[in-house]
Amino acid sequence: MKIRAQKQIIESILINLQPFLEKKDASQITSHILFQTQGEKCIIKATDNEIGLSITTDHILIESEGSFTANGKKLLDIVRILKDDEIV
Repeated sequence: MKIRAQKQIIESILINLQPFLEKKDASQITSHILFQTQGEKCIIKATDNEIGLSITTDHILIESEGSFTANGKKLLDIVRILKDDEIV
């Protein structure tokens, strides 16, 4: 999977998903955010097994399809320190 987006878009999505992540145990899959591509849309999901949020956007350029998960808090921390530019 390879995607491209402006930092502000990714950061905004990650901030909106934070309340839906497990905070107690960072090793659990419920502390991760799922990125999936479907056609020309990117679907980003988070859940703590009680409540969740799914965001579908076409503001992310999909270069190759796939899916992955990443720890939501750590990913947001990394994105915040990047320059205001495009993220690949």
